[in-house]
Amino acid sequence: MKFLGMCLFCCVFFAGSNACAAIPEGSWKFERSADYFGRMPANEAPQFTTITFRDDEVRLSAACVAKVSLRDYSFPRLFQPEDPMGEFFVIGDRILFVAGATFYSYVKTQTVD
Repeated sequence: MKFLGMCLFCCVFFAGSNACAAIPEGSWKFERSADYFGRMPANEAPQFTTITFRDDEVRLSAACVAKVSLRDYSFPRLFQPEDPMGEFFVIGDRILFVAGATFYSYVKTQTVD
């Protein structure tokens, strides 16, 4: 629950702001998860426990690669179901991936897959 509270704090803190950053090169391992509505157990791992960003792509597995694009982001959109795409936020050595009402945290690893 602390994790979810921190996510909400960050969203409120940056409400009305825009952000845009560089693509987070490297590999990231699943750390923990939380669901806003409590529909799934805390820290349940997603299907892809390691993600790798390289150039303008994100690799979820050998067979699952997607293009990544940077754009300005309006933080109040976080809880609005507008785009069918996944969105992520880089916070230091962690990535917060938002999938609907579920939040996944990944931590940066030292090696690139």
